[in-house]
Amino acid sequence: MKKRPNTEEQIRRYYDELQQDDQILDITSAEFDQDALYSDISSGIERAEKKKRFFKRFRKGAVAAVLFGGISIFAYLQLDKDALVEPVKMATAMAENGKVVNLVLADGTTIWLNSGSTLTYPSKFTGNTRTVSLTGEAYFEVAHRKTQPFLIRTGQLTTTVLGTTFNVNAYKKQENISVSVLSGKVGVADAGAKPVFLTPNLQVVYNRSGRSMKVKTVDASTLIAWREGKLIFKGTALTEVLAAIERKYDVSIAVNAAFKDCRISVDFNNESINKVMVVLSQVLNAQVVRTSGGYLLKGNGCK
Repeated sequence: MKKRPNTEEQIRRYYDELQQDDQILDITSAEFDQDALYSDISSGIERAEKKKRFFKRFRKGAVAAVLFGGISIFAYLQLDKDALVEPVKMATAMAENGKVVNLVLADGTTIWLNSGSTLTYPSKFTGNTRTVSLTGEAYFEVAHRKTQPFLIRTGQLTTTVLGTTFNVNAYKKQENISVSVLSGKVGVADAGAKPVFLTPNLQVVYNRSGRSMKVKTVDASTLIAWREGKLIFKGTALTEVLAAIERKYDVSIAVNAAFKDCRISVDFNNESINKVMVVLSQVLNAQVVRTSGGYLLKGNGCK
């Protein structure tokens, strides 16, 4: 005898299904064969279970196919989207001699470019950093972004900040690059070296040829007076003083070799170039000669 179903529930369920198909059984009949009934029921249950397993596997396969298809479509759309994304465009801002240029970047950072300076920057900031390149001098008010530091590249030197105000002086013809902080904290590093950190009224002077750094205390507010047209010099090399005057007034000033090592302290507050040259002649005890190309300072040098 075949093994009978082990639960009455299965028998009743299958019996009900048979009744729904108009296959009514008379269990009181003498011809009723109980073993045959159980055999039929067992076979029916086995067929039903096979169907369940088949449809279960089918459903799993269908779900997997849908998921795979969805992922494939998403990947295709994402690749297609990436293919349509345009590369970030680079822009250049220039301040010609005699001009000061103010601009605001996409992140809200405000920058003043001093005369004779160039800034290269992206139209928008993507990725982990906000990076710009500077030649010349600029004052920065960097918008704070904790997870996206702001980097200024000046040759081999990189200045890194999160959000602060500071001045960078990095004209090509100058031997030194200086970074001066007004607020916040700034890190300055040569390529591959550990950074030097600056806080308000500290300045680092980087020597290009020697690749050395020196930190000193300064009055940082005087170093950004150029934004208002002022020039303030305190014990500054004459070569740097004359270079700043040339950029501001877009003129050429020559001196004889006797003045090569001079350092002077002098302030100019939007005076005319003629007045500036008169003051220089008094400070240096020099004679000013007007030339076709600009001005010449003649004399015996510094006392």
